[in-house]
Amino acid sequence: MSNTTLEKYILAVLTTNPNRVTGGVPIFVFQSKEEIQEKIGMFESILGGMGHQLDHEIYLVVRH
Repeated sequence: MSNTTLEKYILAVLTTNPNRVTGGVPIFVFQSKEEIQEKIGMFESILGGMGHQLDHEIYLVVRH
């Protein structure tokens, strides 16, 4: 049996529009882009990942 390690993956999705996201990762819904920008640093610290803006409504926290 081989050992497989995931090195790059999405840890969480932060959005202002829950209708645009679905999937098997935690999805956090916020009222505004500014609220996401205030909180994303906390998510990066807690999850050990990096935040990336996908577009004006969706941010990802990923592990590289």
